[in-house]
Amino acid sequence: MSSAKLKQIIFYLFGALFFLTPLFFTPLNYELFEFNKMILVYLLTALIAGAWAGRMVIEKRIIFKKSFLFYPLLLFLFSQLLSTIFSIDLGTSIFGYYSRFHGGLLSTIAYLILFWALVSNGQKEWVEKLLNLVLISGSLVAGYGILEHFGIDKNVWVQDVQNRVFSTLGQPNWLAAYLNILLMIVLGKIAIHCS
Repeated sequence: MSSAKLKQIIFYLFGALFFLTPLFFTPLNYELFEFNKMILVYLLTALIAGAWAGRMVIEKRIIFKKSFLFYPLLLFLFSQLLSTIFSIDLGTSIFGYYSRFHGGLLSTIAYLILFWALVSNGQKEWVEKLLNLVLISGSLVAGYGILEHFGIDKNVWVQDVQNRVFSTLGQPNWLAAYLNILLMIVLGKIAIHCS
């Protein structure tokens, strides 16, 4: 496989990450939403890191671009390593909250790998395409939330989902925060196209 093909695979994996993560949940375990989303993030992070490592092997060089955030992120990682080493609960410090696998050293490392992989492998034309995938996914999340308000799945949940819509995110506040982020992306795209 060529380095160019692996770079294309990295793009598709990032596309899957941005598109699928907000939509993904399953009733197969106790934590329907966040735990499953994090397992998906860890899986896609491993695949992206593997493709990135594959590019380095093929090209016989380190493929890594430093951004202006490199040293602040490295300092943050160092602080998280120290806090994990001196933690009174090592398991929680590594894996995060027990039913979500988020908020620990593992998720921090996954996010840093994703950031550095995107900076090191990404191209400018990826940005518009990935943002469009985020907005399409967000539209599906919002659409399902609207349908929830009108009772599409009111008999599935114990909660009063018609008055406290959570869509595919599991909690109304998380849905609101996610949609607010998307609103800023939409406003930014409008401002760019109008200028």
